[in-house]
Amino acid sequence: MSPIAYLLTALSLTITMSTQTALASSSSYYDNNTEYELTQGSKRDKELRGYLRHVANRNFRPLGYKKRSKKILFGNLHLDKESDGSYFIKGVYCDFMVRDHIGPKKIPINNVMNTEHTWPQSKGAKREPARGDLHHLFPTNSSANSARGNHPFGEVDGKDATRDCPQSQRGDIINPNTGKPTNTYGFQPHPEHRGNVARAMFYVSAKYGYDIPKLEEYYLRKWHKEDPVDQEERERNDGIEEAQGNRNPFIDFPEIVERMENL
Repeated sequence: MSPIAYLLTALSLTITMSTQTALASSSSYYDNNTEYELTQGSKRDKELRGYLRHVANRNFRPLGYKKRSKKILFGNLHLDKESDGSYFIKGVYCDFMVRDHIGPKKIPINNVMNTEHTWPQSKGAKREPARGDLHHLFPTNSSANSARGNHPFGEVDGKDATRDCPQSQRGDIINPNTGKPTNTYGFQPHPEHRGNVARAMFYVSAKYGYDIPKLEEYYLRKWHKEDPVDQEERERNDGIEEAQGNRNPFIDFPEIVERMENL
């Protein structure tokens, strides 16, 4: 076998195994009819969006933001451990790690690390159950959380999100047709988190019936393709299902975005 053929075979096996792992972890949540509809079905656009709302509500158990969601987010889903046994959490917008007051079921000091509501509370996620829905909650250092505020996502012509966070940017969102800045102020997240942002936004839009502005939707679709689902995101989806009962179908079936004209 030639080196190129060997590499192609190895790549094919890796993709197959990755797909099988993802399907195995989610197979108990999606029955055969649901899986068929999401992979080969005829539903599109509004009809598909309504169906996805039904899928995302299946087995959903609201946790309550202050009661349980924050403890699970910081004390489980995003909790990492060093080789010496000490705990840390890495924020999603910056290469920023917090080690103080970190551990199982602990919540960091909020002026150091805070909860990012990917779908802003002021734009619909202030009330439960959206406020405590783990599928769009992520840990961020507090200064980056403030810099994002409730601004829409997009690629911007701007500056670093904060003095110590060059991985994310804030400024005027660029018009994709002209390449020039618009008058819409926005937030551009860390490249490694952009696809996660997109799929979290798609989930909230479908589950709670919120509309995504067209300029923001353009960039979310772009990031969804450029930063595809990885194993860490799949494992987080598994952990959230264990905690609140439901899954994000945009992670399990990312191709469904192509069947929706509006998100």
